[in-house]
Amino acid sequence: MFFRGTKASGDQTLLSWTKRLEESIQATKKATGWNYVQMATCGPDMHPTNRTVVFRGFKKCVGTKRRCLKFVTDSRSEKVKNLSSNPYSEVAWWFPGTSEQYRISGKVDIISADETDKENIDLRVKQWGEMSNHGRQAFYYPPGGLVIKDKDEELLKPKAPKGGRDGKGFILPPPDTFVVLLLWTDTIKYLNLKENFAQVDKHTDTSWTSERVTP
Repeated sequence: MFFRGTKASGDQTLLSWTKRLEESIQATKKATGWNYVQMATCGPDMHPTNRTVVFRGFKKCVGTKRRCLKFVTDSRSEKVKNLSSNPYSEVAWWFPGTSEQYRISGKVDIISADETDKENIDLRVKQWGEMSNHGRQAFYYPPGGLVIKDKDEELLKPKAPKGGRDGKGFILPPPDTFVVLLLWTDTIKYLNLKENFAQVDKHTDTSWTSERVTP
């Protein structure tokens, strides 16, 4: 499959990573799991850890050409502990239908309950409202990784407000456990296996550079 702005037979045109990624998303958006990506972090012990997270859309930085990727997580999770000591991460995003891979790295901002920036506070509240009922409810459960013993009802069947809503059906305010992660992209490594094409985009100061590289 050739995208608009590219040519066949190894003579592809360089496209911005945002345009390329948007076209990859549109080409596979109907497939289940298109928005699942792998996020790697590294904690104080310097051991890398990896897990699947859900892409929640983009956030633009007003007045700049930078864009970040949005994710949500539990404040008690391992990734938050890692990012609190080392705020850098890389996500790997594979699109099986088009045989494309994006490796996107940069610094991660943690938007938590103690956030003081109004724009980020509003972003967190808005993201909470956009969660599914099942997704919101999970943030009221006990933290992950606890050992479950026989007949431990509190852990086997944790109590939580259904759908993160009150008795009248209104969405409750986001709990302290709800965190938004913003990955501010600074390097994107793109690979298209079908076309034997690779490109690297890098952010330097206020602009982006794009270069074709060997796959």
